[in-house]
Amino acid sequence: MLGTALGQIIALALSFIVTRIYAPDEFASLEQFAMILGILGAIAGGKYELAIMLPETREKALKILRSTVRIAFLVSVIVGVLFFFFRDFISNFLNNPDIKGMLWLLGPTLFFFMLTQALNYWHSRNKNFGVTASSKTLFSMVSEPAKIGLGKFGLIPDGLIYGVFTGHLASAGLMVVKLKDGVLKSLYASTRNSDKE
Repeated sequence: MLGTALGQIIALALSFIVTRIYAPDEFASLEQFAMILGILGAIAGGKYELAIMLPETREKALKILRSTVRIAFLVSVIVGVLFFFFRDFISNFLNNPDIKGMLWLLGPTLFFFMLTQALNYWHSRNKNFGVTASSKTLFSMVSEPAKIGLGKFGLIPDGLIYGVFTGHLASAGLMVVKLKDGVLKSLYASTRNSDKE
């Protein structure tokens, strides 16, 4: 709750600057991008990340985490390729030509979004609540200044979407850095050794 609240306070405080840089119709592209990301994020991973909390043993939870990350990566690659090659059709369908050049970024953003979700459950399972709170705060601390900086450099309207991407990247990066007990190594080992299971 604290992480979410702090993130929203930061976003609200900086929104006065962001709204002076970008026009209202440029926020429409951001909203469409966020809407597509939210829909894909809700269905693409099959909600496997919810199961990370269930197993009694750490090894079984690691296998679920591994599967979740692999699914996230695969789906994100497919989404990135589809939205790149069909960007004209999709931007016409959305009646927004401004978003066309940024649709390819849905793939990488989706991966970091889904990775954050999975690692959020992993850290919660291990009672690392400070990490999950910090991750939510960091998202706003990175994305909002990025929007401002990119807008000041003239990257309009793309700066809004790049800001969201950098926020998800930073949030996922913190979650990965804070993994303990050789989880990354265990994930790699489980990928190699348990694919036949």
